[in-house]
Amino acid sequence: MDKIGLVTTIRDDQLLLLNKENATFAPPSRRPSPLYLLSFHRDRILAAAQAAGRSCKELEGDKGLELLACKIQSHRKSANRDVEDALKVRIVLSASNALDVTSTLVPSTPQSALFPKSLSEIFKSKPTYRIYISPIKTKPSLYTRFKTTERSAYDKVRSVLPKSNPDSLLTEILLINEKGDIMEGSFTTPYFNHGGWITPAKSSGGNLGVTRRWALGKGLCEEGLVNMNSVQAGSLGERIILSNGARGFGWGRVEPLVDL
Repeated sequence: MDKIGLVTTIRDDQLLLLNKENATFAPPSRRPSPLYLLSFHRDRILAAAQAAGRSCKELEGDKGLELLACKIQSHRKSANRDVEDALKVRIVLSASNALDVTSTLVPSTPQSALFPKSLSEIFKSKPTYRIYISPIKTKPSLYTRFKTTERSAYDKVRSVLPKSNPDSLLTEILLINEKGDIMEGSFTTPYFNHGGWITPAKSSGGNLGVTRRWALGKGLCEEGLVNMNSVQAGSLGERIILSNGARGFGWGRVEPLVDL
């Protein structure tokens, strides 16, 4: 892992300048902030660096947050992005501690989907995902516990997805560990309403995303083991919530994995 890039993907959205809670995740000199949960993104990079035995002191403290914010702002200008464009910004910290920033456009998202008061309220919006359960077991490793440029485990799982998509919904697949427990989604964190909202426990071996950390901190969910056999799939499949650091919170139904 010492030669692998460490990754986080953050939302850059001018509408977040109106969100008082989001400002608390930015350094004092950059409040309000258009960057979604900035300090949590920085923290996940530092945690991955520590697990890899790498030092990255330049990202520590408020100066580290300012550095990240400056990098993203400079990228927006150099990429000639319109000020109203909401961006998914991918940040990669190389083995030499160089920061590489790229971006793509993402749809407008209401603040209630970025900072929901409860997970159940997400169901008030239209579904955003088609969700499947992987038939392939994934062995937990540093590359599943932390987000990196080594994505072969995720590519393998996503390779079994249906070849066609009859609508505009995003396609997600849930990773399963060797015990049959759900680890995470290939690019999201899942939440299941099993007698209360549960997100896969750290021991399941999946990535500990920034929106997951926020939801747990707000008491919107708890950690727990979710076995694949407890999740219903089909025409009336289980509704689950999914979240990530670029799109916030959305939902979809779990469908059977058949080639459409």
